[in-house]
Amino acid sequence: MLAESTATASIMDARMANSVWKG
Repeated sequence: MLAESTATASIMDARMANSVWKG
């Protein structure tokens, strides 16, 4: 459960970073 939570947070963080990077 913890690993899944971390993975989800990591993906969300990566998406945000990608959005900012492109923006």
